[in-house]
Amino acid sequence: MGLLLGRTNEKHASSKRVLKPQARSDELVLEEVGDELLIYDSANKRAHCLGPTAAAVWRACDGNGSVDALSDTLNLSADEVKRVLDELEALELLERTGLEILQSDSDKGSGITRRQLTMRSVKAGAAVAVAPIAYSINVSPALATLTPIPFQCEVYTVQSCGTSDACGHIAGCCCCCQGGGSCKTCGATAFCNAGTQNCSPVQGGGTGTHCSSVGSTPADPRGCCGVSGAKQCGCGFGPNAGCCNQNTGTVCAPSGTDTNCFPCCNGVPLTSAAPLGCCKSATVNCCSANPPACCAKSTLNTDCCGPNPPACCATNTCA
Repeated sequence: MGLLLGRTNEKHASSKRVLKPQARSDELVLEEVGDELLIYDSANKRAHCLGPTAAAVWRACDGNGSVDALSDTLNLSADEVKRVLDELEALELLERTGLEILQSDSDKGSGITRRQLTMRSVKAGAAVAVAPIAYSINVSPALATLTPIPFQCEVYTVQSCGTSDACGHIAGCCCCCQGGGSCKTCGATAFCNAGTQNCSPVQGGGTGTHCSSVGSTPADPRGCCGVSGAKQCGCGFGPNAGCCNQNTGTVCAPSGTDTNCFPCCNGVPLTSAAPLGCCKSATVNCCSANPPACCAKSTLNTDCCGPNPPACCATNTCA
């Protein structure tokens, strides 16, 4: 799952490779909030909130380090660093120097968020309330238009998809991937319309290109775990995904009243770095930022991380 964010009513380059990224410094107002960083971009009239990981990557972008160097410095996987850099570039928080444009196109999107954010005053403009990873909103004197990133919609993936079910009534999310089965991928509308929304492996993988059942209810970080009666909640992330108490890791049933019930893999809450289909093992958390090597050999049907893995795991040929 990528973290590339959409922008509002402008043409922009996509598929950029960051060689030696440098954090932008002009026309930005910064405010530290714990491990998170609030940024007001006065040039683009946008407010951003970077969670601990995104903030750490942005601060480390001094124009001298490559992706591999940032990965070593921050103790993050190269893939995680790349996903964060994609997001930072889409938010225009990196200098153009050091970017190699592989392909350009045009797209129309909107600001990104994981839930309806609260605006508050900060120097020249507004900033966003505390948030776990990285969000962005368009700032205007009136009301900002908010759109979820893919992960915020993917956690609403359940057995069916429609206005009466989890995904179909969430603003900025839609039933994106076509195909049968008992697990319907919920995707971000902007990404689905652009053809870049990933589909769950259990639904055939690939990317979705057609939105249906678009709702208007603000997204909740609990996803389908916060929807009473949601069926097959967590199915998009794999056979061992589901809902758990974010504090204790114990299994919980989807509920509109349980504020501690969140999407999990083997008792560990999922983060936005978790790709669809990652929860493939019943013994380890393959959705973590740095999963063990056995996870790469595992499939939705074969667990190579267990005590007695099948022979195909040794040859990496499991179907």
